[in-house]
Amino acid sequence: MESKKRVCIVGVTRFSLLLPGAAQWNLSAQTETLESYRERLYDPERLDARLKIFTQLSLPQLAEGSRGTDYRHIVQHSSSLPSHYQVRLRELSQQYDFLEIVCSDEKHVHDQSVSAAFREIVPEQDRKYTSFAWFRLDDDDIVSDRYFDRIVPYVESEPPGRVVSLGLGYSMIYSNGQLWDLRRDYRPKNSIGQLYICAFDESSDRLIEPP
Repeated sequence: MESKKRVCIVGVTRFSLLLPGAAQWNLSAQTETLESYRERLYDPERLDARLKIFTQLSLPQLAEGSRGTDYRHIVQHSSSLPSHYQVRLRELSQQYDFLEIVCSDEKHVHDQSVSAAFREIVPEQDRKYTSFAWFRLDDDDIVSDRYFDRIVPYVESEPPGRVVSLGLGYSMIYSNGQLWDLRRDYRPKNSIGQLYICAFDESSDRLIEPP
């Protein structure tokens, strides 16, 4: 009987990542300058809210849900992120051993951070016996502490190239440091925690993933 494959999962959060020339910036550039975009992105009120949500709500859920899972969570930010927030992110990486902070202004560094994490976690000789997947999580989004229980069966059973979206959850409004108006919410093809099932090509050692 074939032995069960190891499962390795990576999460990615872009913490107000500023990358001029990337797709997100190209869309914004139609209506505003780089400086106005930077000012809006790094507005202290906006960053404080996201840091609080990520620190006090999102990370504890990830820590609880990922127990017993081969898991790493990458937080990407640019060098222009105000230093106070950079320091706080580094402090969080000391608090949570699954957390990795990637600071760069190069798009390719962020694009390759997932495959780099997989290669570091799983030795080359073990990759053909491992199922890989990564998911995206915005800096103001939260997944349930049951999220990993829900996605691992997909990683174990679905072929590489599939994308999994869990559409049922809850929405809340965050205002003045408080959460309110909690309601059940169903959004098909929801991007929160959207999961990409991957594999390494055995001949080239290249990570194959959904487009």
